[in-house]
Amino acid sequence: MNNPHITAFKFPNELEFLYKCFYLSKDTDLKRQAISKVRSYLTKSPIPHSIEITALLMEAMLEDETQTGVKLFKYEERKTFLTSSNNPTATDLNIRLQYSMIMVKFVNGLLDPFQQSMFNISLHKLAVELKLPNYFVECRHICTHERLPSLQMLRMITQRAYQWLRVEYWENILNKYKSLDLLEVNETRWNMSLMNVKRTHDLKTLQQKEQNGDIFSKYSLKEVENLLKSIRKDRKREIQEKVKLQSVVDDTNKLKHLIDTKNASNIIQIMIFRNVLLLQTEKNHDVNEKQLVGMRMIWGTILQNLDVTFVTKLWIELFKLSTSTTLVNYGTNYVEECIINNKPIKYLKSEAEIRQCENWIKWILENITFIDKSNIGEIVQLLFTQSNASRICVPILNNQYSALLTEVNCQEKIATLEKTIQRFWTNETNFKKRTLEDVELNILDDENTNKRTKTSINLFDSYSSWRPIPFGCPPPI
Repeated sequence: MNNPHITAFKFPNELEFLYKCFYLSKDTDLKRQAISKVRSYLTKSPIPHSIEITALLMEAMLEDETQTGVKLFKYEERKTFLTSSNNPTATDLNIRLQYSMIMVKFVNGLLDPFQQSMFNISLHKLAVELKLPNYFVECRHICTHERLPSLQMLRMITQRAYQWLRVEYWENILNKYKSLDLLEVNETRWNMSLMNVKRTHDLKTLQQKEQNGDIFSKYSLKEVENLLKSIRKDRKREIQEKVKLQSVVDDTNKLKHLIDTKNASNIIQIMIFRNVLLLQTEKNHDVNEKQLVGMRMIWGTILQNLDVTFVTKLWIELFKLSTSTTLVNYGTNYVEECIINNKPIKYLKSEAEIRQCENWIKWILENITFIDKSNIGEIVQLLFTQSNASRICVPILNNQYSALLTEVNCQEKIATLEKTIQRFWTNETNFKKRTLEDVELNILDDENTNKRTKTSINLFDSYSSWRPIPFGCPPPI
């Protein structure tokens, strides 16, 4: 693969525009515009020799027409013709010098790059390799070492060089661009391509961040929500028609895969705060027993088929939420923002949601065996939080996991906790209802307080007996 080259032009169709101006247009102003365009390219970076020479040849011929009145261009198919001058008395030395210098530059610029041996090769031999007619080399030799050719001869040679460049360079390079479909690339298409590249890069970056657990994309959020909606719809149909649907099994397996590949904590928050396990009620209306039974019938079977580790995390999150005494009113946008940014949601919105949490805590503890030696210590520690949830869970834990509690030496702790609950704990009914802004301000205040109370660390130890002494003087004894 060839190395890329930096060009002065941005798109290949700019070369096509120059070609049309130089060879196809009859408008002199367009030709001069193309010459100015080439000059502007030269200020940016080096350009192909053939483009520069084409502009110089065109400029010389236009100057010849202006000064002598001769008509050098007659548009008849792809040929150009030379007509006689209408002003034969005009001086032609300046024009001859201009033509001569351009022809010297034309030949030298084409052949000199091929002089790669230790000794110079004949220009005629190099011209044969490049398929450059020998009369161009002869003209270059005459212009350099002999008397200047006549104006008529220089006009003829110039026009032949002009046409040779058209066939050997312009049409050749444009055909290559056309075969690669590059001539269709313009500013609009280029910007669209850049947008596609940027979109692809952003998507890859998003996927990488999601794999690292830094974020949870909106696409993943919608994917999980749509899957949960599909499971709920099919489970309702199973319950109503008393049938088993393969789609429920397939969707449950998909949910397991998402739990394994995505951030499980985010999926837990979706199940809790996006109207899956907890029904979002209006005006703090409580959920009746029929609704609770329906929710357990729909999602209970699904939870029983999920990984025990995930169920443990779900139970702990439900327990922590149910023990909070602060209720915060927030919208669905806040929930979505927290899930996407991996920010935990620590508060529920109503007492009805707390009661639903307590209901799920009790059901999961009674119907799913998820407690073992690895997590029973953490769960027992959670139960020491004074709450109605602890009051519900302690008897169930004592009855169903008594052997495990004895094995890990937690039976005495549970017995002490039961006595404490019976004697001293009261039902917590005083909830603090706060706005989201108040909660966030409190968090900031706590962070600032922690910053102010941090102990300062000195780079050097201080000594009370230190006395300043001039540099170079020994300290006093």
